Amino acid sequence: MAKATKSLSGNSKDKYFRDLFATDPGVAPEAAKRLTETTKREVSQVRVRLLLPERSAKAGHGKTAKTDSAAASAQTVTGPPEQTATPPAAAEATFDPFAFTAVVVLKREGAAALEKLLNDIPDADNLRLLADKQHLGLPADAKSAAELRKAIIQSAEARFADRRAAAS
Repeated sequence: MAKATKSLSGNSKDKYFRDLFATDPGVAPEAAKRLTETTKREVSQVRVRLLLPERSAKAGHGKTAKTDSAAASAQTVTGPPEQTATPPAAAEATFDPFAFTAVVVLKREGAAALEKLLNDIPDADNLRLLADKQHLGLPADAKSAAELRKAIIQSAEARFADRRAAAS
């Protein structure tokens, strides 16, 4: 029988609250950010019954449908998109290197799924940040985004192989 709850702490707890507040249609983006920061400071660990992606799947709609409707309602209230759009520098600053864990995706879904996720990251600096934060080694001569993606996949495969060898 599966666990009824899941314990979250650290980055996973922070991501859960960030996603929870951001996808709630009744919470303004500024309030969502403020609530996220407050819970990061005040809550060290939380047990949840159902994670957000699972909750969205059971409700019969994806997370993107919720955020699209929330964005549409925000546009009608606040004005045209050019007034509410974030500047490109702010969009790049919000890159989350912990949005997925490369080794876990490789283990559960395979190299093709990891490659697909990495292809969604066009910026080479963000790929380097992901590799650095997830402790994935990169060769010094890797410059382009394509080379970095290939190196991240190879490094994740090596870490997964090391884990298997250590477990045996």
